Amino acid sequence: EASTPFLNNITAAKLFGGQRGADSLLHFLSGIMLWIAYVPFRMVNFPIWLWVWSSDIQSDPLNTSQRCTWFELAFHPGVILLLLYLSSVWFVAITKGCVKGIRKAFQAPSRVAKDD
Repeated sequence: EASTPFLNNITAAKLFGGQRGADSLLHFLSGIMLWIAYVPFRMVNFPIWLWVWSSDIQSDPLNTSQRCTWFELAFHPGVILLLLYLSSVWFVAITKGCVKGIRKAFQAPSRVAKDD
């Protein structure tokens, strides 16, 4: 998971640094990188997976139904749909946090880079 290191940095900055950690350059840059990593690896990857899955089934339904069980045909796309839904909900929160951090950086740039 490509976005996990950035999320870990955000959590560690808040956990170990308190308010000072939440205002740190590490926290700010990790938030930006989390958003950048999240787009291709979550918001783009899951819809592409669903498209490839459905195109494989549509291109050769007989062969697909012989190779896959009904459980695989239903469960795998169901899990991906659930992950896409959860990722979309989380993406809203990540985007709000990113926008908040960018606004804070432009309003008081000395607070973001202070003592880093």
